[in-house]
Amino acid sequence: MTLTSERIRQSRKDKALTLQELAEMMKVNKSTIVKWENGTNVPRIQTIESLSQFLEVDKGYLLGTQNERRTMSLTEFVESIDENQLVYNYRHLSRENKVILKGITDLMLENQE
Repeated sequence: MTLTSERIRQSRKDKALTLQELAEMMKVNKSTIVKWENGTNVPRIQTIESLSQFLEVDKGYLLGTQNERRTMSLTEFVESIDENQLVYNYRHLSRENKVILKGITDLMLENQE
């Protein structure tokens, strides 16, 4: 099994797709997907492009040239920065203010549902 074949298989499973479902999406035979996943055949680069879109992973991840499953969008990147800033700020609060903040966030979550 190759890194590409392992990543195709794992990405398909992560999306909860059966071999048949992915084959139908890709317009190929189920046996083609099996061969990709066991490393017997390697998809062409154009096929990797389509496969990466269906599996919602970066094509570089499938090819083994990068370790990140997908490249973050600008929105995801900004949200990540915001979350990191919140964690940083929380860590610098006094113990008393952490208790207050926990109460506020608990109340906000209750009202959100």
